[in-house]
Amino acid sequence: MIHDSKVPEYQTLATSAGRAYVNAIRGPTARTPSFRGCAVRDFAFMAKKPGCRSLRINTEACWGRCHTWERPVPEPPYIQRHHRVCTYSRTRHLTARLPGCRPGVSPIYHYPQALQCDCIYCSSNHTECETF
Repeated sequence: MIHDSKVPEYQTLATSAGRAYVNAIRGPTARTPSFRGCAVRDFAFMAKKPGCRSLRINTEACWGRCHTWERPVPEPPYIQRHHRVCTYSRTRHLTARLPGCRPGVSPIYHYPQALQCDCIYCSSNHTECETF
């Protein structure tokens, strides 16, 4: 199933897999540390669920750096912000079957696959937005 929405149902992969060990792998896109922008790249992580053995999943996720800035202004709230994050703009929702699950534990594990990534305003509805 392809989900074409500007507000993804899933959090970004690193966040939605927060209960899983996450290990990014270099892919054919967005290879260099000097890359500026937002792109889809190969990504692997260990899917874990209580009562099941873990499973390494290879997928695609969003990766990159987006233009952001802040500047002081004389009126409240005294700061103007422009924060964009690299996140999913199109996803495909996939499932995997985890091995060795105990009786009564569903082996089904859901995760998103990035189809397209963009620099967009950080929304806590689908992304873990950190402020400093």
